[in-house]
Amino acid sequence: MASPAGLTHADLTAKLVLEGCLRIAEGKELGKMPVEALPLTGAEMAAAGVDPGGLALFYALGETGVFFNIRGAHARVWFNNEDCDGALETFERALQAAYPQARFAQQVDHPVPGMRVRLYRVDLDKKHLVDLEVTYPMSQDAMRQFIVRVHAQERR
Repeated sequence: MASPAGLTHADLTAKLVLEGCLRIAEGKELGKMPVEALPLTGAEMAAAGVDPGGLALFYALGETGVFFNIRGAHARVWFNNEDCDGALETFERALQAAYPQARFAQQVDHPVPGMRVRLYRVDLDKKHLVDLEVTYPMSQDAMRQFIVRVHAQERR
């Protein structure tokens, strides 16, 4: 399946998180992804920094792509070595459009110089919520990596 024209790594990352991970947490049907998922082999998982177990997929987009890893109530969606300029803004716009109840919690510096983390909470319903950690570079000189960690929870 060819990559749709104009689809960026940030667009695909947002789509995988919001129409994939959050829908799973809500118990809803997943959205249709515009790029075919390729399962990662054990060696590819190790090279991408994915722990064994769970589901690990790669969505090719140009010369690189977006990684997706879900294990239990936790998921990680990320891309490396691509321009991250505007990725945070793209993700935040998509988050607010899909989940207007999402709340920004805080922003903290990441241990890796030049990186920062933004935290969000999404109350899906009275019983389910999701915390999102978005790690992004603060400048063009920082590491070129954009990561969204998803932590689904159930209130008791």
